[in-house]
Amino acid sequence: AAAAAAAKAELVIAAGRLASAVRTAVVITCGKDGCMLQTRAGETAGQAPRCFGAPRGIQPVDATGAGDAFDAGFVFRWAVCGGSLDEAVAAGSCCGALCTETVGANSNPPSARSLSQMEVRQKEVPPSCV
Repeated sequence: AAAAAAAKAELVIAAGRLASAVRTAVVITCGKDGCMLQTRAGETAGQAPRCFGAPRGIQPVDATGAGDAFDAGFVFRWAVCGGSLDEAVAAGSCCGALCTETVGANSNPPSARSLSQMEVRQKEVPPSCV
C-alpha cells in the first residue's frame, strides 16, 4: 500500500510538471488503474489532477496497442467531435480498454458503435479514482 501511494504521488508530481509545460493539458494513463488528467490552468491554481477509473466490464487479454487506441479515442472525441477534455478522456479510456479484449493491436479496433455502447455502460456506475 505504501509503494502504491508513493507511486501515485510521483505521478501527481509528474502530471503537474508536464501540465505546466504544455498549452492545455496532460493525461497520464495507468493501465488497469485508469488515468489522471491535469490541465495547465489546474496546475497553476494548485489543483490536484482529476482521476478517472478504468472502464469496467473488460476481460483483458493483450495490452498491445491499448495506448495508441487511447490516443485515437481521445483525439477523435476532443479534436474531431469537439468534446470536452473529460469526454475525451472517457472515450480514450474506452477505446484503450476495448483494444485489450483480443490478442494483437489490429485484431479488434474499436468501432464507433462499440465505443458508444461502452460509454453508456460506464456512465451507469460512478468511476473509481486512480
